[in-house]
Amino acid sequence: MARRHAIIGALFLALALAPAAEAFEDLGGHWARQEVEILQARGLVETAARFHPDQLISRAEMVKLLVVAIEGHQTARQLAPLPSSFSDLGPRHWANGYVESAYERGLVLGAGQGAFGPDRPVTRAEVTVLLVRAAGWEAEALDRDPVAARRALPFSDVAAIPGWAAGHVLAAWERGLVGGYPDGDFRPQGNTTRGEAAALVTRLLRRQGLLYDLTGELVAMEGASLTVACGTGERRVTAGPETVFYRQGLPAGAADLCLLDEVRVVLAPGGEVLYLEAFLHDAVVKLSAVSLSGRSLSFGAGGDQVTVKVAETAALIRNGSPARLSDFQPGDRLYIMFSLLAGEVRAAWGARIDFEGTVAGAAAGRLEIILDGGPRRAFALAPVATLVLDGRPVGIDELQPGDRVGLTLNPQGALLFVDAVRPEPSP
Repeated sequence: MARRHAIIGALFLALALAPAAEAFEDLGGHWARQEVEILQARGLVETAARFHPDQLISRAEMVKLLVVAIEGHQTARQLAPLPSSFSDLGPRHWANGYVESAYERGLVLGAGQGAFGPDRPVTRAEVTVLLVRAAGWEAEALDRDPVAARRALPFSDVAAIPGWAAGHVLAAWERGLVGGYPDGDFRPQGNTTRGEAAALVTRLLRRQGLLYDLTGELVAMEGASLTVACGTGERRVTAGPETVFYRQGLPAGAADLCLLDEVRVVLAPGGEVLYLEAFLHDAVVKLSAVSLSGRSLSFGAGGDQVTVKVAETAALIRNGSPARLSDFQPGDRLYIMFSLLAGEVRAAWGARIDFEGTVAGAAAGRLEIILDGGPRRAFALAPVATLVLDGRPVGIDELQPGDRVGLTLNPQGALLFVDAVRPEPSP
């Protein structure tokens, strides 16, 4: 289905979306909920009543999560009854096969003196090394001089990063895989929680193109049957009562989906939809004029001035709250969604830009920004925050150090809107 020409590409954020059923009773409202649910759909975390996202994850648990993400369970199960390469593992330890599989892949080397230390918490430095090895960036990381690597990192505690991990941390940070805490620290010796581990593995799989089974545009809906247009044509898939839905980054339901939504899907072996996240893109503009009598919005596009009608029933939001057309002001950054048949704006999300700056890092649902002409500050996300990168709606984990951002804050100082642009790499 042809899409209306997009100036850059954008979205409309709905304020109220029907919540999906929670697989884990302790994930409601937790910052890592979406990451855990997509890993569950991929079969990488086991279904249980509780996930315990804030508990520490052990070295063995982290290795199992990563090994299953890369190759599944089969090799580990074959290796489980065999002698271990480590003195503190063996057939009686539940993680023996997973650690041995990781060892054969070169992901782990041990904890010294022939031991692995499977049950002690894994540190952030250790997790970063694991991720870099799994991603295939090990050679690059080892080529980095530890002193120069520490100097290139923005963290306030770079001196605490061990030499054996400095190049790995830099390689992961440059790709947006890891970030710092709001106080500017990286905390390389700090322990990793289960929620943090889920987020890190999700980022790695997304970056490697391994997170979704199907991506495309939703072009037809008939009951539970969804038709997605992708690069190989159209594919029909079926949602069920257990399908987990997200739309515009928020928990949703099947009824919240719209034609022309871009969708990313995880499928069961039989083709049923286990997980679906949807976004809608139309246009992002800088508002130049508002006509209340003509009920229209005007903005520049390609050197021309464009005026579009606003439907009487249009949903309007400004700075995260329901608005009237008169609330919009020239200079607002405005995201608009059109009715393709009527040619009218059916939804508009506008925001003033309070600050501009550069992303320094992201961690635990907070974004750290070096403000233009100002200090380095950490901002929490508002409950209805919208994040856009190069005109595409994203999660906080997709923003990278160096991204240029415009920020809108709510009265409490939390981020309502982040409009990010990734600079072109230097030749």
